[in-house]
Amino acid sequence: MLAWVESGKSEDEYERRTAKLPSLSIDDMDCIMSFEPDPEKSFLFELKRAKALLGTDGFSEELHMLKCRVMEGVAENPRVYFNAFVKNAITNLKLRE
Repeated sequence: MLAWVESGKSEDEYERRTAKLPSLSIDDMDCIMSFEPDPEKSFLFELKRAKALLGTDGFSEELHMLKCRVMEGVAENPRVYFNAFVKNAITNLKLRE
């Protein structure tokens, strides 16, 4: 929530978006398994929360970008890299009025 609030977005909107977390699709899991073959439940929860905040398309874009970075050998620590991607995506996220 810290990145959300620091980017100027409201706590109410955060609560609304994360009240019901979306499921991870087969495509999501394929990407996740490419860099985290045995993800912990807590990490999957974080991913679902990111998907709720970014929306399906924004989340998918970030996840696929991470998969590419891992395959290129650029992301040595995929979780840290993903967190940075999510924080950046939250900062740049435009909310509809």
